[in-house]
Amino acid sequence: MALAAGDIVDVWSMPRPDSALSEGVEPALVLPAAVVTSVAEDAIGIGGEIAVVLEVPADVVPSVVAATRTGVVDLVAVPATSAELVS
Repeated sequence: MALAAGDIVDVWSMPRPDSALSEGVEPALVLPAAVVTSVAEDAIGIGGEIAVVLEVPADVVPSVVAATRTGVVDLVAVPATSAELVS
């Protein structure tokens, strides 16, 4: 499934695999339920990475920036619930 504007994702982070800090470390939830504002699918990186812009509340910006600078960040799609589908 491709990401699109309006999708909801959880942002998870782990230390980089080549880091001494990565052994035995569980992923950490950095930002739950972030809204995707845009996806640059035409700018795919060497490892298949794509540029994604998220809405990030001001009070968690430092945590999100730190996660992107010190570890590997993964976006996990949040499935729509049946209540969201009805409304």
